[in-house]
Amino acid sequence: MPSDEPVAPKSGDASDLQLADDRPSNKPTNQTGPSLRDFDYFAARPPVVSVIPEDAASILRNQEERRIKTRRNMRWRLGQTFLAAAAVLAWASLMWGHRYWFTYSLRSERPALALGSVTTLRPQEITHNTFVSVDGITGHRGIGQRGTRGLSFVRGDWWFVELLGSQGVFIQVPEDPARFGAFTQVSVSGRVVDPAREACCNAVFEVYQREFRPLDVANLRVIQVGANPGEGRAPYILVL
Repeated sequence: MPSDEPVAPKSGDASDLQLADDRPSNKPTNQTGPSLRDFDYFAARPPVVSVIPEDAASILRNQEERRIKTRRNMRWRLGQTFLAAAAVLAWASLMWGHRYWFTYSLRSERPALALGSVTTLRPQEITHNTFVSVDGITGHRGIGQRGTRGLSFVRGDWWFVELLGSQGVFIQVPEDPARFGAFTQVSVSGRVVDPAREACCNAVFEVYQREFRPLDVANLRVIQVGANPGEGRAPYILVL
């Protein structure tokens, strides 16, 4: 019969084995080496290291001065660029407005193209910016104007007189009643201007139409008497 008394386990039985526990133990240990907290990296309050140099105020002031100087230089360069562009535009506008006078003044001296009596001509047949001579009789109507011709610095008094029998041919002459008075036979030479292509006489023709009679401005010609090719080129050379 089996006995109720406890039996001691035999050597090598499974009940003799003990399980290893990998969990950390809360029991205090006898630590002989230094603690990790003794190092700055693991300290609760790491030491504060100052990274601001002693001359920080001077450095910041110098940086601000450099920024101000850079902005000032940029504004100055922009201003110079604007002035240069404005000067170029003004020069281009001046040369464009005087392009016909400019080309006329660069031509060599030559005899005028004789066209004869204006009574046999139509204004459209007289080429703009050419040197011609015509014959005619001055009318009794005219408009005076004080101004310059081309790129000249000398202002003069000019008469605009229509030649009788023409279909719209005017002459621009110096103010001289003895030479260009009413009903005077004249033979003149000068530069041809088409008012539709060169705005030199618009104000004159506006007054003429208001005071005397309507004009077909698109089909008029003005002969600037005494304006010879090759003359008056010095101002244009200076401008260039």
